[in-house]
Amino acid sequence: MFLLSSVLSIVLLFLLSLLMPVMSFALPIYKIKKMKNFTFREKLIANIIVIILIGLINPWLIPFYLGFFIVIESLYNYFISKGDKVKKFDRIVIISLVTTALMTGLLFLLKDDINNNMGLLMEVYEKNFQISKAESLEVFEMIKNSAVYYIFIYAILSVFAMYISLDIKDYSQWEISFEWLLIYLLGYFAIHLFKIDNFYTNNILGIGECIFIFFGVKTLYSVFSKKIKYKGIANMIAVMLGLLFPFGTFVIGVFGGFKIDKIKINEKK
Repeated sequence: MFLLSSVLSIVLLFLLSLLMPVMSFALPIYKIKKMKNFTFREKLIANIIVIILIGLINPWLIPFYLGFFIVIESLYNYFISKGDKVKKFDRIVIISLVTTALMTGLLFLLKDDINNNMGLLMEVYEKNFQISKAESLEVFEMIKNSAVYYIFIYAILSVFAMYISLDIKDYSQWEISFEWLLIYLLGYFAIHLFKIDNFYTNNILGIGECIFIFFGVKTLYSVFSKKIKYKGIANMIAVMLGLLFPFGTFVIGVFGGFKIDKIKINEKK
C-alpha cells in the first residue's frame, strides 16, 4: 500500500513540476527521502509503474522523467556513496551540466515538433501577455538563441534547491572548485577578445556566469547566517540580492570560491 501511495505521489509531483517548473526540486527530494529505505527491487518496481503511468499521459514525457529526475536522484546518491571526495557545490554543477546536456539532446530530437507548434505557442503567448507579433517573435528568438543557458538555469535551480533541502546542515561549508570559472572565461574571451559571438559562445558565457551567481548566493548566506539568527531569513536575503544584483552576486561568488581554494592551498603548504 505504501509503495502504491509513493508511486501516486511521484506522478503527481512530476505533473506539478510540469505545471510549475520552479517546484521541480520537490520530486527528487520526495524520492530520496521516502524511498531511502526501499530495497532495490521496490525502487525498480516503483519507477517502472511511474514510467508506465507517465507514458499513458504522454510517451514523450518519459525521456524527461528519466533524463532529468532519475539522473538527478541517481547522481545525488552516487556522490553520497563517494563521501567527501567531490566538493558539495561541484556536485551541484556536475549534476546540472549532465541534465542540461541530456535535456538539450532531447529538445534536439523534438526540434521538428517544436517548430511545427511554434505558431500556436506564439499565439497563446501574444494573447496571454497582450503583446504584438513582432514582440512575440523577438522573445521566442531570444529563448531560441539562449536555449541551453535557460535549460541550465532550470537544472541548477532544481538541483541547488534540492541540496539545500536535503543538506542544509552544512550549507555554509559548501565549497566549489575554482576551475569552473574557466567556463565563463572561455565564453568571455571568445566573444570580447576573438569576436566569436554565436549561439555556443553566448550559452557557454551564460552558464559560466550562472554557476558563480548561485555560489554567490551561497557565499552571501554564509555571511548573513553569522549575523542573522533565523537561517531562513538569511537565505531569503541572499536569494533576493542574487535576483536584484546578478553580476554583483557573480563577483562575490568568484571571490568566495577563490578565497576557499586559497585557504585550502595554504593549509596544504
